[in-house]
Parts: sequence; structure tokens; C-alpha cells
Amino acid sequence: MIALERLAAALKTHALGRDVRVVDETPSTMDLAHEAVAQGAPDGWTVVTRRQTAGRGARGRSWSSEEGASLPFSFVVRPLRAGSLLALAVGLGLAESLERRGVEARVKWPNDVLVRDRKIAGILVEARSMGGRAPDAAVVGVGVNVRPQPYPDDVLATDLATELPGFAASELEVFFAETLEAIETWIDRAVRTPSAVARGLDARLAWRGEAVVVDDGLRGRVLGVDEEGELLIETDEGTQQVRAGRVRRAT
Repeated sequence: MIALERLAAALKTHALGRDVRVVDETPSTMDLAHEAVAQGAPDGWTVVTRRQTAGRGARGRSWSSEEGASLPFSFVVRPLRAGSLLALAVGLGLAESLERRGVEARVKWPNDVLVRDRKIAGILVEARSMGGRAPDAAVVGVGVNVRPQPYPDDVLATDLATELPGFAASELEVFFAETLEAIETWIDRAVRTPSAVARGLDARLAWRGEAVVVDDGLRGRVLGVDEEGELLIETDEGTQQVRAGRVRRAT
């Protein structure tokens, strides 16, 4: 369980994680964050749990984690900002936090972080309208694998304990604080200078230059990401922009 005292001592953010709730177990931290948004939670409000039993992933997938095997947390972005760059900015923050500890990480468009081509973290962004009004906040859910656990058959995964030999549970608060700081920094960059995200991905984008297939059947080679967060794919017909979808290596 995250110790609030140790987290507060290590935290260097302006808003993210300054108002934090720690729960032992919950179906979904994202649901708790959405409830907090409805009650007026401020920018940076964060909830973290030791065990999540019905977490949400991309494309409607649901997942659970063993106690202490992952670091599931959600936070509020209010006012809503960074648009389509938000998930990528969070991914860059996660990758940078890992890099500071000597782990080479890559951002897999649009919402995963990989180490050695294995998933170590996932990101989901949701914005809900209330009472017919346009959303004024987003909820960002993040799950970081902390130690080995059973993973779905179709997911090649890794974790902090595997990539950082000797990583102890007592280090989790410091890692969490470092990660929140990096995420906040990248969100601010995405707002101030959207092109910074594309530049940040220049050296961190997974599968750059490789042949891939998008779930709509588009095939081509990964070129990069544009200033709108769209994936650029080089095809026989020219460069195509992909706004959403699942990307996998071509076989």
C-alpha cells in the first residue's frame, strides 16, 4: 500500500497527486475518479489502489490485478486540455520516469508503454458529459506492472521487479512521485507546445520504421506521430494518418 507520508515527502508536482486518495481495493480507480469529478474534484486529484478487480483497458477490455502486483491509479485533468495528445503525453512521462532508472522504454501508439517490446504500463483516457454539457475534465487511468503475475495469453508483458532487479516495495512511493512529476511535466508541454510531444516521441516511439497493420486493415511502415497525435504510416499510396485504432506488427 502506498504510504501517504512517504509519497508527500517525495512529491515535487504542482497539482498532480497533491490531493490523493489511497484505497486498499476497488473495482476501478477510474470509476472513483469519475465520481470525484462529478463532485467537483480539482485538477490533479488522484486515487491509487493496491488491488483493482475490474479495471478498464482499451477497446472495452477488463482486467484485474493481484494484491501489490501492479500500481493502478487514476487522476483528474481539469480543465480538459491537451486533447488528443493527452494519452501520449502521459506515456512519455511514464517512459521518462523509467529512463531515469536506467530502463529503456518505448511508447506504443496510442496508449501503452513497452520495455524490451513487452508491455509494462497501459493508459486510458475518458471524458464524460454531465447533464448534457460538454466535458470540462478528463480522467486518466494508468496501470503499471510492479511484479510478475498471470497476464492474458495475448499480452506479452513485463514489470518493475523484472526490469529493475532489487526493486523493493519500499521504493514504490518514490517511483510513484517521480512518475507523477514526469507526467505533469509532459502534459504541460503538450498544452504549451504541442509539437514537443512529437519531438519527444522521435526517440521513444515503438516500432518506428517497422511494418505494421492497423485494425482497419491499413498496412505500412511507422513514420512517427504528428502534432495532433495521429500516427503516420507510410503506405504504397503515400503517407496515411491514423487517428484511432489498434496497431500490431505485420506478419
